[in-house]
Amino acid sequence: MTPLIQSILFLSLSKLLFTIQDVIMKGVSDGYAVHQLLVARAMVAVPLIFFWIRMSGEFQALKSQPAVKMVLRGIFLLVAFMFFYLSIVAMPLATATALFFTSPFFISILSVPILGESLGIRRIGGIILGFIGVIIVLNPRGEDFGIHSLLPVFSAFSYSCAQIMIRTMELDAKATVMAFYSNFVYFVAGVLMAIALSFVNMESENPSIQFLFRSWAMPNIQDALLIMGSGFATAWASVLSSQAYQLSEASKIATMEYSPIIWVVILGYLFLSEVPDMQTILGVAVIMAAGLYVIKREGIRTDKPLARAGLTR
Repeated sequence: MTPLIQSILFLSLSKLLFTIQDVIMKGVSDGYAVHQLLVARAMVAVPLIFFWIRMSGEFQALKSQPAVKMVLRGIFLLVAFMFFYLSIVAMPLATATALFFTSPFFISILSVPILGESLGIRRIGGIILGFIGVIIVLNPRGEDFGIHSLLPVFSAFSYSCAQIMIRTMELDAKATVMAFYSNFVYFVAGVLMAIALSFVNMESENPSIQFLFRSWAMPNIQDALLIMGSGFATAWASVLSSQAYQLSEASKIATMEYSPIIWVVILGYLFLSEVPDMQTILGVAVIMAAGLYVIKREGIRTDKPLARAGLTR
């Protein structure tokens, strides 16, 4: 088996695991607070990722990374994924995932003022097409449109800021090292949020607000196993993603970054009884086509492709 085939298989499996994590997060979201789920997930993921880093000889890479910068990147990711998880309780998971995949467009746009890069007419066209897909998915004139509909887009923007940091600060850590710092930030921030929000009494019928301000609850055995499973999925998905990008160039496997949308549709139907409508499918197709084109053009114009750290939670 060639290194390219191995990297494709590793990356595909990592995306499947990340999607399983998202399905679990939505499946248990009606009984727990989002910060409790982040803390519980991180409690499993951090030790596993740390164990892999030690066993794979990457501990020096963990120590050599600037902790402050890695934590700052973790905060951007925390904001991104908080927005994402708050959105999935109010909309289908496939819709939220598709909107999150606008990240490459924001990364390209931010690279102009922050990194001094230029956008060619082809990438500009791809970005415009991508946002047309966003409008199709959101359907602003529809009855279901609300502020929660924009949360995945806000998530994509914050995620893009984290990705830009990799270039701006010349961070070159492996995916496992970045995942360790990110999950550590999730743990600490989740605990602090729980303490702070315990003094706030917010009553609302909005499911996203309920998910944010809900008090912590003791999970039953089934939910506890599912939450632990999401931590295992996160840890091993990070390891597999890291291995994939070590075996092959990012530009050659970037297409697989969009494979989660396939898993989301399948798993969303099987476990969440979600079926995207034709308008959502059309918008998703436009976003995916535009995103893949922008990633391809990015790989041609720069030696730091968009997909380097993965477009996933």
